[in-house]
Amino acid sequence: MVTLVILAAALTAAWQVDLVRQNAQILWLTITGQAWKLQGKVTQYTVASTSLQQSRTVYVYTPPDYATSTSTRYPVLYMLHGAPGLPTDWLRYGRAPEVVERLVIERRFPESIIVCPDGQGIGRLGDSEYLDAPSQQNDSEHPPGPGSLVAQFIWQDLPAWVDSHFRTIPNPAHRILAGVSTGGYGAVNLALQHPDVFGAGLSYSGYFQADVHGWARPVWGGNYLDTRVRAESPTQYVDQPRPKWKHEFIYVGDGLDERPPYPQQAAAFVKKLQAAHIDYATQRSPGKHSWDLWRGLLKDSLIKYEAARHPGK
Repeated sequence: MVTLVILAAALTAAWQVDLVRQNAQILWLTITGQAWKLQGKVTQYTVASTSLQQSRTVYVYTPPDYATSTSTRYPVLYMLHGAPGLPTDWLRYGRAPEVVERLVIERRFPESIIVCPDGQGIGRLGDSEYLDAPSQQNDSEHPPGPGSLVAQFIWQDLPAWVDSHFRTIPNPAHRILAGVSTGGYGAVNLALQHPDVFGAGLSYSGYFQADVHGWARPVWGGNYLDTRVRAESPTQYVDQPRPKWKHEFIYVGDGLDERPPYPQQAAAFVKKLQAAHIDYATQRSPGKHSWDLWRGLLKDSLIKYEAARHPGK
């Protein structure tokens, strides 16, 4: 227990140091006039979720011509933050709209809507693991409380809301789910569980064995079963080819300087993807668990996704 507390404290400190560095970078880019001038528009919304029994903040980026090209429909890129994390992380630190706009100019990725939801849950420091957390009693007599069913919010409520409020291409071939760290785990796990919703799961420094310790412990309730852990662990349930994954694309990216268990789990999971004949791409880039790494992986993943979906384009 003491070891877990020390590890959690170390991870929190490293996260805070990285945010200080990222904010310093943003300030420098602004002062020197090098900051990217966003062409599209980012808007904050409040989305009522039946699954969560509460409302959540969601940020939506729309491309530059969204307001004028009224007959055009767009693919959607859903971006999950890590734990701890906020829905603004992908906008401020990941600079996802900038990455996409640059790729559009280079004709390497299509104009897209970007959706950044609040994925916080009942775990410590807001951790949700992007799972449906049971009640603490973990039985059918005590239904989950408000803020518990985060997975259902991400794969069910959120796409339904986005498709009803924006001109999307409403099918899995035009929905990507991506995330960093815990969000990377959530993106791959939910994309594989719901291929009828998301056609791709992109992970940046994610893990693929369900985490039941530390910040995540409250998410699992009082008495969880090993079968539940297996059902939420891609390295365990991806064991053979399945028809539902025929059109799925998975991206596994991490840093050369990552701490365990990220590189080890990534390598093991790639072998499972190969055995299951799931279309995938990988990348190991210089860097550690940081937004400096993840911005590059986002760009690489979108290029490789587009190449896989439209070979020879």
